[in-house]
Amino acid sequence: MKTIAGISAAAILFAAGAALAQDYPSKPIRVIVPLTPGSGADIAGRIVAKHLGDALKQPVLVENRPGAGGIIGTQAMLNADADGYTLMVQSASHAANPAIYKTLPYDPLKDIVDVALIGNTPYVMIAAKGGAYPTLRSLIDAARAKPGEIPFASAGV
Repeated sequence: MKTIAGISAAAILFAAGAALAQDYPSKPIRVIVPLTPGSGADIAGRIVAKHLGDALKQPVLVENRPGAGGIIGTQAMLNADADGYTLMVQSASHAANPAIYKTLPYDPLKDIVDVALIGNTPYVMIAAKGGAYPTLRSLIDAARAKPGEIPFASAGV
């Protein structure tokens, strides 16, 4: 993870370098994480923030703004001055939100630009041992036979 964070910090610096003045950064940088402290995006954001801060010799502060599948934090980032001092670390909810919500207060394709991929997290589907769905095939078959009746839980949206 440290290698990815270092490479990500370098990519962010490289991408920002041409667009920013010589005196950048002259104040702390804020990294918004639109998820709760301790989440995967939060941990990744803190690692990247440390590397960025070390490289820039300037504090990089992580600010958690969870809620509404990342929408609250995203709005905070979009409402900040577009001066290079506010960044955001987002999870897959950013890509999923247009399909989940009928309307969003922003356009993810027009209002936001991806700066760097900072990590890749595998997800797994699990079930209780001895439960009704020991395989993905058994779950799919049951869901097709009883639409809307299979309970589901998620740590996010």
